[in-house]
Amino acid sequence: MSAEHDAVPSRVPADEAQLLAALTDVLRRKREALLGDDPLRSPVWLEPIWPPLLDALAQHAARRRAQPQAAADPALRQQVQALQQEYDAVFNGLQVWSGVVQRLLDATRGPLHQTYGATSAPRHSLGRG
Repeated sequence: MSAEHDAVPSRVPADEAQLLAALTDVLRRKREALLGDDPLRSPVWLEPIWPPLLDALAQHAARRRAQPQAAADPALRQQVQALQQEYDAVFNGLQVWSGVVQRLLDATRGPLHQTYGATSAPRHSLGRG
């Protein structure tokens, strides 16, 4: 992929179809990064694109809810379905990585406790100092 393709879009598309395509592309790139050896090293995970895209999608959704009689374009339905499939694939990938990390943590606890004994220090979850 070229650096231009990997770059975050400089503006949020106003057109609903283009917005759906942009969201699908972001999810696709995140899914592809998950398939790599070290997904967190991918700059895709650091892209600050979610809030503006999701805000724009919320505006389109609100407009559609205000006009329930307006039929959705079949092409937009297909784009929404593609977006949902990418979301499901990323969600599944995150679940797999979460399971891998949990198994690694579980595997390291046993030998450490057998070798050094249980620690007397209270356990803290990540982010709780």
